[in-house]
Amino acid sequence: MRRAVVLIFLAVVGIVIAMSLTNRQTTHRSGPPAVRDVVSEVRLAFDKDRPSIPFTFVYMYPKYPLPGEDVVGGLKVAVWQDGTVVRARSTAEVGKAYIQGRLKPEQLDKVVRSIERAGILATRPDESSPMHAASDVLKIRTRGGPVAWSHSVPAKENAQVKQIEEMLATIDISDIRPVTWESRYPSEWDE
Repeated sequence: MRRAVVLIFLAVVGIVIAMSLTNRQTTHRSGPPAVRDVVSEVRLAFDKDRPSIPFTFVYMYPKYPLPGEDVVGGLKVAVWQDGTVVRARSTAEVGKAYIQGRLKPEQLDKVVRSIERAGILATRPDESSPMHAASDVLKIRTRGGPVAWSHSVPAKENAQVKQIEEMLATIDISDIRPVTWESRYPSEWDE
């Protein structure tokens, strides 16, 4: 009798493990519905009815400041489907000084292809970040709405977010001019 109970227990454990591995592989391959729809073609993320909302942006949430420290946070970079780019003039000026410019159509295509090649669209979105730590959140607008991933050094490193953020911060833009930008989080971009 004892042997039968042990065998049944081991069989149940084996089934549970097999099911969890199967679910994990399926979820990883397919991703959430909003992401699965755009893995093969990011252009589907362009929402023709909402051209005033960028299709991708990186926002820096500030760390909890120590006494006497300035709170540093704000938009780092945003790219619209028409090629408009707004970004901080430098990493030291996030939340303070911004420039606006334009991408040529081939540059915009390069941005889209770079996001696709980074492989982030095939991963599970994750906007969580360590408490009291500064973090960068990358949002990409898909047909299902905005999808987000966070990156916080050193606590929660995300190489794909870092790669896309660096590409967006360094791509050459034309027609550069200073622009005033509010430092608050643009919550209307989450709709």
